[in-house]
Amino acid sequence: MSESDYQDIAPETLKAKVLGIALEISNHFESHNWTNISRKETPYGSIVFRFYMNVKKVPLTIDTFVTEVPLTVKILVTLPTVCSPEYSIIVDSYITEYNYGKRYGSLNHDKRDGALEYEYNYSVAHSFNADDFDTYFNACVFSAANAYPEISKLCVGRLSKAKLDDVNNKVATLVNALDD
Repeated sequence: MSESDYQDIAPETLKAKVLGIALEISNHFESHNWTNISRKETPYGSIVFRFYMNVKKVPLTIDTFVTEVPLTVKILVTLPTVCSPEYSIIVDSYITEYNYGKRYGSLNHDKRDGALEYEYNYSVAHSFNADDFDTYFNACVFSAANAYPEISKLCVGRLSKAKLDDVNNKVATLVNALDD
């Protein structure tokens, strides 16, 4: 369904769809006995769920958005670390390799504030399936938690000797290429 197709749908119908999907997501969270979940409606017709969860001893902030236009669900998992600007190149290189082959979502680095998040968006314009949501949700949460041990070190420049040698060689190669 294209964005222009949404103009043909009555706003109250879209709002009802968003509310119905939000109810199913809320029921999913309750079925796992996850409590302390805040729910907020935005002025733009979205509903956002936020909660905190420790996964593999990593304290994650998890936001789940249900948006009207386009009708999507977004899962956003924020890692408890910030990348120092001087290590951006190393972190971004790691992220590129980490994301390769990921089926659901990707790890992202916001260079404006150094935040690291794992994100996945998918359309629910035709239907919402709780089992699919569970798959996507778990993939995002565990992918973020799995990335944390290595990326948290890179964000502050804690590199192994082998990694430091590799980075130095790549930087030297880059500098030589730029000089040519």
